[in-house]
Amino acid sequence: MSHEIRENDNMFSVREKPWHGLGNVIPEAPSIDEAIIASGLDWTASLKSMKVPMQDDQGFTYDLDVPDNFAIVRNDTQKVLGIVGNRYQVYQNSEMWAFIDEFQKQSGIKLETAGSLRNGRTTWVLAKNGTMEAISGDPIEEYFLFRNSFDGSSPISCMFTNIRVVCNNTLSAALKGTKNIFNVRHTASADGQIKEVQRALGIRSKYQAEVAKSFDTLAKYQMGSTDINNFLNEKIFPVKTGTVQTVGFGENVQPLFEISQRGETARTNKIDKVLELVETGAGTEISGVKGNAYGLYNALTEYADHEKSVRVTEGRNKAEVKFENAFFGTGSRFKMECFNELMKLAA
Repeated sequence: MSHEIRENDNMFSVREKPWHGLGNVIPEAPSIDEAIIASGLDWTASLKSMKVPMQDDQGFTYDLDVPDNFAIVRNDTQKVLGIVGNRYQVYQNSEMWAFIDEFQKQSGIKLETAGSLRNGRTTWVLAKNGTMEAISGDPIEEYFLFRNSFDGSSPISCMFTNIRVVCNNTLSAALKGTKNIFNVRHTASADGQIKEVQRALGIRSKYQAEVAKSFDTLAKYQMGSTDINNFLNEKIFPVKTGTVQTVGFGENVQPLFEISQRGETARTNKIDKVLELVETGAGTEISGVKGNAYGLYNALTEYADHEKSVRVTEGRNKAEVKFENAFFGTGSRFKMECFNELMKLAA
């Protein structure tokens, strides 16, 4: 069990530890049965009715039922993972693995990593679909990511993402008219699982085709140092105004924005770091990467995954927070916003 995740979590990674540093390394892609054991995702969860201890006027104590509220309890540890309403259905790890198994049969994916976070509140499986190249010699791997939650915080979801091999950057793209994530319907039947997998495969095919086209567009759009600097200042890290004051009188009154020195310094530091990555970041030695929107997007992604500060709360560690941010949180949203702005420019 990795010391970098909580005491009731586990995780595996094939061949080497990924950039986030989490997980136990295994030598080759496992089978489904092997992955279940290596990831520790062989436990179940149950819904338990909730009671509140009360005391009457005579000093006697009793338990009062809390209607329509249930605790999600991990059965092997008896830890409460979340509180949900009476319409919630537990999607067991076994159901997730059945979906992954069917997806593997129909698509040939290879399992890369799987595990849990926060004592099992979030579980996931990451598997490789294939490989593409926007620039010759710069492979980008296509991934399938299945995510489940046991605290009621998010739906069961399946998403497709891309990871740039040279630096393990998770490339998050938001494409108009094409989604890369969908919520998996809760179905217990084998036929229902097959239909859900076929729906996922259809979304994957359309999404990856659009990603390849978009990356090609970014690679062809040339950007000089001035263009890049202006883009970062105006679109990605614009000046944030503070207290609004006014100057002038009558019809000549105009707003005067007071910018805090601390905020401006932080903004400038972010821009300087991205500019540094544009020139010397991972993969910049590959011919055709520098000097275009594709290279800038990769620099922004490397900044988000490796350099961007994260807020560590709830006794969690930095590596765990970075992992979630890169795929599901603020890091992922930042990368999508950057991608959208660059596509507006390059399209």
